[in-house]
Amino acid sequence: MLPACILGKRFIVSSKGTVIHLSGVRVYSEKRCFQRLVPVCRRGPAVFESSVTEMIYFVNKISEHQLEEQCMSMKTENIEKAGPFEIENSGDAAVVCIHGFGATPYEALPVGRALGEAGFHVVGPAVTGHAIVPMEEGFQVFKKTTRFQWLESVRSEVTSLRERFRRVYIYGQSMGGLIALRLAEEGLADAVAVTGVALIMPRPARWLAPLLKRVVFQLPDTNNEVPENPRYGIHASRPIYQLLELSRETARDLGKVRCPVLACHSRKDEAITPRVVRLMEENLQGPLEVEWFNRSGHTMTLDVEADAVIAAIVRFLSRREAAAANPA
Repeated sequence: MLPACILGKRFIVSSKGTVIHLSGVRVYSEKRCFQRLVPVCRRGPAVFESSVTEMIYFVNKISEHQLEEQCMSMKTENIEKAGPFEIENSGDAAVVCIHGFGATPYEALPVGRALGEAGFHVVGPAVTGHAIVPMEEGFQVFKKTTRFQWLESVRSEVTSLRERFRRVYIYGQSMGGLIALRLAEEGLADAVAVTGVALIMPRPARWLAPLLKRVVFQLPDTNNEVPENPRYGIHASRPIYQLLELSRETARDLGKVRCPVLACHSRKDEAITPRVVRLMEENLQGPLEVEWFNRSGHTMTLDVEADAVIAAIVRFLSRREAAAANPA
């Protein structure tokens, strides 16, 4: 498979030969034609500074503004439920539920409700730059945020809860799973549950890392298997690079995690490879439980096996809390 290549400053060609305008618009897909016009890099991504005026015949050019409008209009269902949430309960344990990249607390809310019914005090914060309405304005904030801001926005919630509760557990979806594990690496979690944790980013993101760091561009959000899940619907290069770095740093330090971990993953996850489970098995220092699912997409808590996924999380954290509250 050929690596991604850069054609001048406005176009990229993917490993499959698809040409993409840097606004995120796929505009041409004839690999043979490209190979006649530009060199193909076979040893990693390369930047070609020469212009590509020969490619004027590109079709379907759409401005960034039009792309944003199209994507925003797709992801606003349930926006009234997209803000932070808190479910109060008395007791000794609290759970922080963390949503995924470009999403909102809505996708963690089903887990939060079930944990609340199980007797946990539950908080579902909005990670910095997320869940801001109007969404058009929120995206402008989101694309300037960093992984350090994301971590601190959740770390502050966890630290506050640890002053009020004897035990604090963390659940995270995708990017939220990275944040959960990162905080566990800091010793701030008594147990962690993750779904679709993004410990290994998709290959195109890894190939394009140098470009993501230096060039400002936007891409449509292809994680759209659950349209009722409110999301910005568009990604920017800087946050993608920040997510890639957070993934690398968390994976590098997995050996610092000593608390129990539950990993739920779908064999049909279209975004994150199941190899992340092997990575955790090989590196975590605490006990790991794995629950496999066969029909869900990436956003497992809103998909066809949501009830089973949520039940697994509640069982895991309830067992951990019972063991901690009644030590043998």
